Amino acid sequence: IGMAMYTDGFNELLIDMQTLMEIPDDVVDEMVEAGGTIILEEQKRTLTEMGLVDTGQLRDSLVLRKKIKGGDWTQLGKGPHPRYVLIHPDSTARKKHTRYRLSRRAYKRGKRTRPIQNNEVGFILEFGAPGRGIAATQWMRKANAQAEDAACAAAQAVYDNYLRSKNLL
Repeated sequence: IGMAMYTDGFNELLIDMQTLMEIPDDVVDEMVEAGGTIILEEQKRTLTEMGLVDTGQLRDSLVLRKKIKGGDWTQLGKGPHPRYVLIHPDSTARKKHTRYRLSRRAYKRGKRTRPIQNNEVGFILEFGAPGRGIAATQWMRKANAQAEDAACAAAQAVYDNYLRSKNLL
């Protein structure tokens, strides 16, 4: 008794599997940026919802910056992530942050002062400042947790579009 196997289409299947494993860098960038954009909007919404908007400077200064490091994205578990986005406040405050009296901060030496940075305001709102009587709000952590599913769905949509373009979905 013999056994025969018909393998028509097997080579095409191997090529399709190889295509799935080799996602182009621009698709990975799009996936990361799509998820980051969702998180950015959620952070802005959370600041407003929690009543942490005084002048709107912190909310309006939040930006998304794409970062690309060398390496292969398939090696994510074996080293640093080569592609990611940073979401952070950009620029110095243009007006005083009057709600928390954070308008000026003295240098350690001398009597010169400088305007407080928006990233410092965001940090203080996130983690608090017990010495100043400012409680931690964890606004960024809450926003990131709320946006997690939507950000993953946005990245998945980009990946699905890539698969459709290759007739694999």
